[in-house]
Amino acid sequence: MHHLSEARKSFEALEKSREDILDLASEIVKASKQAIYAVHRSEMKDAERLIASAKAAIQKSKNILTKHPVNGLGNYHSALQEYVEAIAYSEFMTKGTIPSYKDSGVGVEDYFMGLSDLTGELARKAVLCATHRETVVLEKIAKVIDEIHGFFLSINLRNSELRKKVDAIKWNLKKVEEILYDMNVRR
Repeated sequence: MHHLSEARKSFEALEKSREDILDLASEIVKASKQAIYAVHRSEMKDAERLIASAKAAIQKSKNILTKHPVNGLGNYHSALQEYVEAIAYSEFMTKGTIPSYKDSGVGVEDYFMGLSDLTGELARKAVLCATHRETVVLEKIAKVIDEIHGFFLSINLRNSELRKKVDAIKWNLKKVEEILYDMNVRR
């Protein structure tokens, strides 16, 4: 029964890898959420540091997954989506652009899910912009959410999670357009 002890060693290595990935996923989520919060407070140096920390944890997880491909890592994919949201929000607020799929370093579904979640952060920022009468930033936010919404409408989404996200993007777009409209009416 030597083959069973070999199988046990392989299984234990796989389980250890799963635990390590899930621990790294927690680090990625924490750093990404803190980075988003830092961007909201215009603390860009902190955001950069936190994003670098999340990126390092992603690299560690990729190294583990190369050796031990582990399945069923929903929390890990959620962490990657949070990371995309953080890097996209940071780049949008500093450069007015959004990182490309290739620059994100994550899979395309995680990239799309992160972009859709980005629209929620942008809608939140839009409220703050309206409060401070930052019309130019508000208009840029409305434009990018509209572009993201248009993009998602242009692709055939069979994935039910992504389809649900399109409704959230539409709601965020409507919210920002209403804020923009209210600001223009009050001028």
